[in-house]
Order: sequence, then C-alpha cells, then structure tokens
Amino acid sequence: MKDIRHTLILSLLLLFTMAATNVYAQQEDAEALFQTGVRYESGDSVEKDLKTAIEWFEKAAAKGHAVAQNRLGVYYLYGEGVEQDLKKAVEWFKKSAALGYASAQSNLGYSYYYGRGVEQDIKKALKWFEKAVAQGHASAEYRLGVMYANGEGVQMDIKKAAELFEKSAAQGDPQAECDLGTFYLNGIAVEQNPKKALELFEKSAALGYASAQYNMGFCYDNALGVEKDQKKAAEWLEKAAAQGYPPAQYRLAFMYIRGEGVERDAKKGVEWLEKAAAVGYARAECDLGVMYVIGDVVEQDQKKAFEYFEKAANKGDAQAQNNVGYYYNNGLVVEQDMKKAAEWYEKSAIQGHAPAQYTMGVFCMQGVVVEKDMKKAIEWFEKAAAQGHAPAQNDLGASYEHGNGVEKDLNKAFEWYNKSAAQGDPQAQLNLGLCYVYGRGVEKDMTKAAEWFEKSAAQGNAMAQLNLSGMYEYGEGVEKNPEKAAYWKKKYEENQYK
Repeated sequence: MKDIRHTLILSLLLLFTMAATNVYAQQEDAEALFQTGVRYESGDSVEKDLKTAIEWFEKAAAKGHAVAQNRLGVYYLYGEGVEQDLKKAVEWFKKSAALGYASAQSNLGYSYYYGRGVEQDIKKALKWFEKAVAQGHASAEYRLGVMYANGEGVQMDIKKAAELFEKSAAQGDPQAECDLGTFYLNGIAVEQNPKKALELFEKSAALGYASAQYNMGFCYDNALGVEKDQKKAAEWLEKAAAQGYPPAQYRLAFMYIRGEGVERDAKKGVEWLEKAAAVGYARAECDLGVMYVIGDVVEQDQKKAFEYFEKAANKGDAQAQNNVGYYYNNGLVVEQDMKKAAEWYEKSAIQGHAPAQYTMGVFCMQGVVVEKDMKKAIEWFEKAAAQGHAPAQNDLGASYEHGNGVEKDLNKAFEWYNKSAAQGDPQAQLNLGLCYVYGRGVEKDMTKAAEWFEKSAAQGNAMAQLNLSGMYEYGEGVEKNPEKAAYWKKKYEENQYK
C-alpha cells in the first residue's frame, strides 16, 4: 500500500512538472513569436514589414502573450497595418488587461473614457486606470489625475490630481509635466513657483508636446519664471504653431502683425490667424472678422467679417455673438432682424460680455423687441457697469438721478457719472458737469462744472458746448470770454445740422 501511494505521488509530481514545463515552453514559444514580430516591426536584421509583424503578433497573442495582445489592440485602434477596427482593439486590450498588463489596462481605460469601440463608461474607465496606476503606469496616472481634477467619476480632488501628475511627470510623461507646470504656474494645489513651472514646461516641450511649447512661449512673453524675451517667446510659439496648435498660431499671428519678437509681417500674421481659424479656433475667427471690418491689415469686407463672426458666435465666442447681434440690429450685410439681434446680444450678455449686457439693458429700458422692464434693465446695466463699461455706468447714474427702476439716489448717481466720466464718456462728463452746477450728490462747484463741460464739448457733445458757451458768456466758473463763448456757440449750432 505504501509503494502504491509513493508511486501515485511520483506520478502526480511528474504530471505537474510536465504541465508546468508545457506552460513554460508555450510561454517561451509565444515570446519567440512576439520577438519575431518585433524584428519585422522595427526592421531589425530583416526587411521592415508591418503586415508580417502583425501576423507574428497574432500568433503570439493566440498563445496568450499579453504584450502582443496589447500591441495588436493599438494597431487596430489606429488602423496601422490593418483596417481600423475599434471593437477588435478593445477585444485585444481586454485579453491583455485580464492578464495584468498595465499598458493594456490603461488603453482599455482610455477606450471606456472616450467611448472608442465600447459605450462610454467613466466608471469602467476609472476601474482600469486605477489598476494600471497600481502598477505605476505613467499615462494612466496622468489620466486619473485629470479625472480627479475635473471630478469625472470621482469626487473632485485637486490635491490628489497634483499627486498623480507628480508621479506621472517623474516618469517623463509630457502631458503630466505640462499640466503639473500649469499647477505650479498658478499655485493650484501646490505652492506657486513659476520657475519650477518653466522647468516642467521645458521638459515637456523638449519631447515635442505642443501645449508645453505654447506655455514656454507664454512664459517668455509675460516674464513668468524667466526674464521677458519676446524673441524666445516667438521661437517657442512657432514650434507649437507648426504642429497645428491653434492658441500658438493665434498669439504668433499678432506677434507678426505687431512686430513683437519677430520682424513685422502683417501678411504672415494673417496667414497664421487664418490657419487657426481654419481649424475652428473661435478667437481667431472673431479677430479675423474685426480685421475685415477695419480693413487695415486685410481689404475691408463686411460680408467676410460677418461670416467669421457667425462661425465664432456659433462656437460660443461672446464677442462674436455681440458682433452678430450688432449686424442684425443695424441691418449690415444681413437683413435687419431685431429679434435675432436680441437673441445674439442675450447669448453674449449671459456669458458676461459687457457691451452686450449694456445693449440688453437699453433694449429692456426702451422695450425694443423684449418687453419693457426697468428692473431687468438695471440688472444688465449693473453687470456691465461693474466691469467698467462707461456707457452703462452713465445710464446707471441717470437711473439713480431720476429714480428710474431704482430708488432715487443723487449720491449714487454722482458716483456712477464720475466713474464713467473718468473713462472719457462725453455724456457722463456732461451729466457730471450738471451735478456740479446744481449740487446734485456733490457740493456745487461751477469751476469743476466748466472743466467737465470742456471735456465733453471737446468730444462733440452739443449740450456741453451750449453750456460751456453760456459759462464763457457770463463768466460762470471761468473767466468771461466773449470769443470763446461765440466759438462754442458756433460749435453747438454746427452740431445741430449734422
């Protein structure tokens, strides 16, 4: 009986050894197949042949080689050497990821994150990124950091995002280096350190990452962590722009137009602006529109201007939306349509564009297209005035002076007139002058009144010219001067016939 047990144990050990040897041999065989594929992929000692390389990878993958499976997934993802097939890519990523291969886990995470070959699923993306991160995978660390920064599938945690960026950047991931640089530049979750930011941007930029190259240009352009050097700024921006990075193309355009860090070349500037606009960069589209309105760098063309404004407006650019509203408001190039004008002005105003907020206030005050509503008008005026919009500040002052939509308050009226007048608004300068004449919200002071009337009159305000004429005629606030009185009276009369 003892011999039988002994024989049985020996038999089991032999079977186990054979099985283990078989698995090892199979793995060794798979590795050999994979390495053959690598040689054809790189052209090492054989003629480079991607199609043949993929055939070898498929043989290795069929034997459970995780790296080969992942490699096949990448080829199917990008359609290199095979017809692009996102579903097949995911199938290979899943097989490889299930074997614990970190790169495949990361790739599977990206597939779920972007919905490539599978239905988008942020929770599943998170799961696979976390598995890859547990193995120290740099790209997964970066993407998981982005998810924590944006609160995607997890509770927003900027500090954790910074930690993950640090780990990824330490491995040389260019995206992580760039985003971590942005954190240091702005003091987000880390102590602000522009010099460290610049170091990180430079590492990323050296690897050809366009966003980092743009950031290098931005730092040199604005003396952040380095001495201002527009020549170097232009060099970095040119690198990023050459890769088709729209923000770099946009900034570089104006450097050529203004001759900042490069020899002035308006034509080249417009070309860069057109490149940015061609890929739908809204700011470039809007500014090209402005150029066609003015007609100094390009030939004036209101139709082209409107086309560019409309493109940018449809992408949500607030200034462009305001401009499209202006075209419909005034019937420029397009048929006048006050309803459309109000719609575009409102879209722009909601985004905080002060001129649009002011126009919406005027519409509400006058009952143009929208229902007359002084309360809403005041709200819009206040929003625009808080941003320093001079006409809005003046109209808000007038509302407080006359108690229109708000409780009458001459002190507040004076304050708003004063803010607007200081910015050179001629109507506000007239109104401020009248405050000093009649002592509204301020002590009566004819000398100061004359000073403000003079400023307003010089800008062509008819009532200021008339008031100033009277002051010179009777010597109020100024020394009596019949010649100046006559001069300003004539200016006033000329104004009436314009």
